Amino acid sequence: MSRSLTYPKLGRNTVNRLNKRATYDLESIHAIINEALVVHISFSPGPEDPFPTILPMIGVMGSFEHPSAGPDEPLDCYLHGHVSSRVMSLAHAPGGGSGGDSQALPICVAATLVDGIVLSLTPFSHSYNYRSAVLHGYASVVTSDEEKLWATELITNSVVRDRYRAGNSRVPPKKAEMDSTRILRIRVVDGSGKVRVGEPHDDKSDLEDETMVNSVWTGVLPVRETFGPPQPSSYNRVDGLPEHIHLTPGITAVEYAGRRAELAAKLPLNSVAIVSASAVKYRSGAVFYPFHQNPYFFYLTGEHYGAQSRSNLQLSSGQVSMNPMPLQLSLRRPGKAGDINELEALLPDILAAAREVHLGWPPMDERPSSIGTRLRPILQRVDLKIRPLERIVDELRVFKSAAEIANMRTAGKASGRAITKAMGQRFGTEKSLAAFLEYQFKELGCDGPAYVPVVAGGQNALGIHYVRNDDRLHDGDLVLVDAGGEYGGYASDITRCWPVNGKFSAAHKDLYEAVLTVQRHCISLCRQNAQISLRQLHEAAEEGLRDQLTQLGFDLSGNVRWKLLSICILRLEDHQALMGSQALAKLFPHQVGHYIGLDLHDTPAYPTRRVLNAGNCIAVEPGVYVPDDDRWPRHFRRMRIQIEDTVCVQEEAPLVLTTEAVKEVGHVI
Repeated sequence: MSRSLTYPKLGRNTVNRLNKRATYDLESIHAIINEALVVHISFSPGPEDPFPTILPMIGVMGSFEHPSAGPDEPLDCYLHGHVSSRVMSLAHAPGGGSGGDSQALPICVAATLVDGIVLSLTPFSHSYNYRSAVLHGYASVVTSDEEKLWATELITNSVVRDRYRAGNSRVPPKKAEMDSTRILRIRVVDGSGKVRVGEPHDDKSDLEDETMVNSVWTGVLPVRETFGPPQPSSYNRVDGLPEHIHLTPGITAVEYAGRRAELAAKLPLNSVAIVSASAVKYRSGAVFYPFHQNPYFFYLTGEHYGAQSRSNLQLSSGQVSMNPMPLQLSLRRPGKAGDINELEALLPDILAAAREVHLGWPPMDERPSSIGTRLRPILQRVDLKIRPLERIVDELRVFKSAAEIANMRTAGKASGRAITKAMGQRFGTEKSLAAFLEYQFKELGCDGPAYVPVVAGGQNALGIHYVRNDDRLHDGDLVLVDAGGEYGGYASDITRCWPVNGKFSAAHKDLYEAVLTVQRHCISLCRQNAQISLRQLHEAAEEGLRDQLTQLGFDLSGNVRWKLLSICILRLEDHQALMGSQALAKLFPHQVGHYIGLDLHDTPAYPTRRVLNAGNCIAVEPGVYVPDDDRWPRHFRRMRIQIEDTVCVQEEAPLVLTTEAVKEVGHVI
């Protein structure tokens, strides 16, 4: 493990009381200064005034001589203010800011961040979980125009990332602005930090008082500093929010910070979450597949494109360590994800005070073995409980924000228009139709397809996930398309069927109208006040399809083999219901819906028995698959009809996000 740099311990910066909470580590101290929205500086105004002057200011750590220096390296502290302010006047006075330390202004910089309110059995033991830092140094006025502009950019971007950039604000500043502003560079000579983490501590005598312990709540109330929704000025003429406030289309950096804060609040006390970005997957040799980010990493960071280089993200509950939370929950600075090569150096110290670790890996076979191989021995050494992170994050992901819904509406609108365009044209092959859709998704505003589409002519559609898409389309057949575009990482999901020659046969039309009737009913239930779960929605779809198919002459009463039931004998009506369900399952072999968002099948750890609430987004897709079997009416055999839309649950009515994809018989042909 590499050794971190520390400030020297001197009389003025040594922590005496509760010195186990002390740190002299440069990176830890600099991180506290950088995260604080306001730092306080103090200095002596002169021999004639016995009171020290204390001022709130914006401060940021940096190095003009070594701009690429990290927070774990020696840095100066930069402050800015008006030329007439007392500290600028003193630092600019003869002997106050030019020359060596003996002629510079001695100054102290302090910052404190409160992470939690600690409630004990007795008010005497109440406390805060906090991180505080103090720096001592010598302040000099920056006289170089080059350094002054560099520091102005550093300080501006510390407030809002990339704000100091042409197009995001008027830069560079005018001469009059620069003349009225001074920049102080503090050459730091020593510093210290102090951190309290963890749960309350009470006297042994109080802990042995059963009556008190059973009646007084104790614990930590996490404190999170977060921004609210952006509010445009009275003269703002810019629609929406600019990209430097967004990390992905429509979603602000503030929203991502809020998600990380929500996760930190949901994590148990003294726990750490580690989320890995996806690895690049190679097709062969140096030829790689299109990159797809781990949706959990993307949800928490906004790192979507080109994020392969950012291999890890550490988050804490706010009660473990100074390092992970300031980096990742910072409001002014989105922070950086740790490089995989720093894993062995960073994690042991972060995990030292933890009780359990929550891991969030990319789904399925994307798990990067290099991270797992390196992480396993570290976790074995600290002997912590290992838990999956997905269940906690899915509780957040399943409720879509207004910005997420807007992105999904954009994807749904473009995808629906593309599919409607396809219905108006004639295609001779599945491949040409699939190529047309992919082009139209991008042309109409999507980033690309959300998944490998199903483009199936005739009986090819009987394969639920038929994706060969390489057969001919024949006159008299239906073509089924299950496809959708993606925008800003968010998927749409649409399924439509239409006749290859543009004309529904009578059988096509009858079965299509039956499925459409059921789909309309299911969508009407996608509202919070219906108090229905996905599981119950499926039961409603089954009931509707059973009724519609029976009217069309389908026999759903039996002809299934008896199963040996060792524990009970079914009543006649129960047996008939069982056989009817088994018969329907052959025609409707999948669930009617699934959650959708960053994943096509989103939030897999979220139970389908939960009642649908406003902000949940789901795909609703009843369908009928009729195999070539003598049991079913001849004119419906080898036919699949499925109709699917992406829907957002609202309080009193559903919001169909893919309404541009027409589905009425009169509109489809």
